[in-house]
Amino acid sequence: MKRLCLHIALLLIVSLTSVAQTTFIPDTNFRKVLKYKYFTNGFLDMNDRLINSKAAAYTGTIDCSFANIVDLTAIEKFTNLTVLACQYNAITNLDSIAKLKNLNTIYCFNNRLSHLPSLAGMPNLFYLSCGSNEITYLDVSTNLLLFYLDASTNKITSITGLEKMTNLETLLLFRNRLSNLGDLSKLIKLGRLEVYSNQLTEIRGLGKMTQLTSLIAGDNPFTQIEDMSGLTKMSMLLLWSSNLSAVPNVSTMTGLAQLDLNSNRIKNLPNFSSNPNLSMLKVIDNQLDSLPKSLNKLKLRYLHASNNRLASVPELTSSKSTLAELRLNNNLLKSLPDLTGFTNLDTMRVDSNYLSFEDVLPLLKITGSPYLKYAPQYPIGELTDTLLIQPQSFAHILGIDKALTTNKYTWLKDGGTYKKLTTDTLTFSSVQLGDSGTYTCEITNNNAPALVLTSQPLVIRTAKCLDVSTLSISTTEVQCQVGGTVSIQESSIKHGQKPYSYILTGTETGKKHFSNSPSFNNLYELSYQLEIADRVGCKAASPVTLKGKTAKDCKGLVIVGDVLSPNNNLFFDEQGTARVYDKTGQLVQTLSTPATWDGTNQHGEFLPGYYVIDLNGKMLNVTLIK
Repeated sequence: MKRLCLHIALLLIVSLTSVAQTTFIPDTNFRKVLKYKYFTNGFLDMNDRLINSKAAAYTGTIDCSFANIVDLTAIEKFTNLTVLACQYNAITNLDSIAKLKNLNTIYCFNNRLSHLPSLAGMPNLFYLSCGSNEITYLDVSTNLLLFYLDASTNKITSITGLEKMTNLETLLLFRNRLSNLGDLSKLIKLGRLEVYSNQLTEIRGLGKMTQLTSLIAGDNPFTQIEDMSGLTKMSMLLLWSSNLSAVPNVSTMTGLAQLDLNSNRIKNLPNFSSNPNLSMLKVIDNQLDSLPKSLNKLKLRYLHASNNRLASVPELTSSKSTLAELRLNNNLLKSLPDLTGFTNLDTMRVDSNYLSFEDVLPLLKITGSPYLKYAPQYPIGELTDTLLIQPQSFAHILGIDKALTTNKYTWLKDGGTYKKLTTDTLTFSSVQLGDSGTYTCEITNNNAPALVLTSQPLVIRTAKCLDVSTLSISTTEVQCQVGGTVSIQESSIKHGQKPYSYILTGTETGKKHFSNSPSFNNLYELSYQLEIADRVGCKAASPVTLKGKTAKDCKGLVIVGDVLSPNNNLFFDEQGTARVYDKTGQLVQTLSTPATWDGTNQHGEFLPGYYVIDLNGKMLNVTLIK
């Protein structure tokens, strides 16, 4: 009995000792990695517990990436671990590695970490990759050996100790919430800096980073960029969406290969003659009116200049064998450089410009361009609003594709089909009032079926060749002694061509008065018809009404010099002598009365005007009209 109890006690002591020398691993997936991936190391005992001594003796790498691990409890037993790779898991806490003083490399990106453990106990750490987590703060002030730091795609608002990182060669902090990086002037070994998509207004010390070859700092609200003329080793400079109004000095960057300035406020580009290796230029969404001619000296692979105000593009002949992407859409281009032989082109956008089929058809022959977007294009020509006077002739010329005979022109009037032509000219041989309307033209070509060019509207307004609808006429009252007057304001005559001629026809007598000036005198009728004619034969008529005395009202003391007129003479029935004087007082006729006077003088002449007759001492006023 004593022997049995002793045996049981010994087993219990061995068991407790064994448990004390092992660690339970709560995460099943972590346990599986150690069991199956590292089975030759024998990290686990028969109960799948971690053997502490074997973990402590291990000096290599634990790679448990892509394993759906949530908890790394037990990793702290690997006290001599040098590399931990636990990326692409669901880990929320790494505090258990805080005392692994021999760690020199940590890969923990793509997890669910809200913070990192204190790195103060890892003096040998030189490589840290903790991107794509939810970290808000980072302290690397004691990790002076770091040469690679990737904390991108987190929620970091501040970093402590960055200014001490004199050994840092790569710094990736993009997609965070940083507004200040501090002074980086001591990071003289830094070759790669990526801080895009933050809230930075400056990068202090940038000009001192003379080893920098790559700067990606786009999508920041920069107010200034330090002078980079000393960064002669720069090969990649990407500063899109950075509120820049001018291009940084790149003239000393002879090895510059990629320059991205998309979505800024740049109005002018520099001369790139000192950047012979430039192969990618991106300047989309700026305020550029032109591209430098120096582009013709480069062997570009990518040229992106969409969404600017470019009216032309320089020749690109040096890029004939290299150019792969050309994006020029949404500009003001009316022509393109010669792209014949650019067989390496596989992406080309020239839509939303003012190009026609003469520009587009050659692009379809570039065999190496599977993706080509050339439609739509902006309406061609200028808005035209014209007044046409019937029956004048008129021709509207679009002025495009003179060398092409394969275009088809469909003219629309007020939205409906009006006429189909094979030339770019719409002709009116004799404009009529019904030709008023808004005309547009749709131009097609079977060889480029995706494009339908539309012209700017042609607005035609028509009018009669001589319009007197607003004619202005002034008259005076008809008086027995001098008659009346009619004056026409020529400026109220519309659309006619001077000089004008005028005919005034009395509606009572039918007598016509002719004049080349816009006025008539000595009128003794109250109703007339006015006819106006211009120099090309256009005519228009208007009624004219006067007020005042009629011939009857003047009691016969008016003589009309017309045999058809009922008032063509005066009869004096009183016996005696009638002496006729003109308005100057000169005697022009003497009659023995009773007698009839036909208005002629002693020489048989009928001279219209005002006369006074002395009949036996009685004075009579008489007016002669013709």
